[in-house]
Amino acid sequence: MNMIYATHISKKERKRTLRDLYAIEPVAPKFNPWSACPITFDRRDHPTSIRHGGSAALVLDPIIDGYHLTKVLMDGGSSLNLIYSDTVKKMGIDPSRIKPSNTTFKGVIPGVEAWCTGSVSLEVVFGSPDNFRSEDLIFDIVPFRSGYHSLLGRIAFARFNAVPHYAYLKLKMPGPKGVITVNGNTERSLRTEEHVLALAAEFHYEDDRQTPKSVIKARKVDKQVRFQSELLDSSAPQK
Repeated sequence: MNMIYATHISKKERKRTLRDLYAIEPVAPKFNPWSACPITFDRRDHPTSIRHGGSAALVLDPIIDGYHLTKVLMDGGSSLNLIYSDTVKKMGIDPSRIKPSNTTFKGVIPGVEAWCTGSVSLEVVFGSPDNFRSEDLIFDIVPFRSGYHSLLGRIAFARFNAVPHYAYLKLKMPGPKGVITVNGNTERSLRTEEHVLALAAEFHYEDDRQTPKSVIKARKVDKQVRFQSELLDSSAPQK
């Protein structure tokens, strides 16, 4: 799984981030209200086996905008929350809720930079009816298909104060009635990942079919030159 990161964000968003970064902080610390709830993992969280711990992605099933989405990738390395255009269509989200976006990013499909077609604010809910958390999050809309319904990045982790455990395939967060534990499923994660890889391969196949052979050949030559250059650099004696 590649790290997903924004390659372009709006000037307004960048200014807001810098303003918050350089804001004068009060002398008395202002604590997150959920920080009083400690989160730990112990043997009670241990699955039957962790021989392949970490091999499967953390795929969960939160409620997003009132829909129970069963294939949501929890990716703490992503700087964005993403939702795919086919998911938006199936959810029947009113187009008037979607705002223009000029955000671009890389990482979903290796080497391909993508433009977001818009952004939308959606309520995300984790937990059970007697102990749950909900947060409104901004999602960037991705203009292609995926085996996942959506992707929640580090902004979502921060908003929920969520802590993942990739060996146990669990996510924990503080809730109004104690710690909320959300369980993943290894089989679901692996099957979804296979679907994602198949779609990525299909995308590259279609891209190669539509790209002139001369361009494809130039790309291959460029890759070979870079690879040989890296070999020469690595074999050079260190001073």
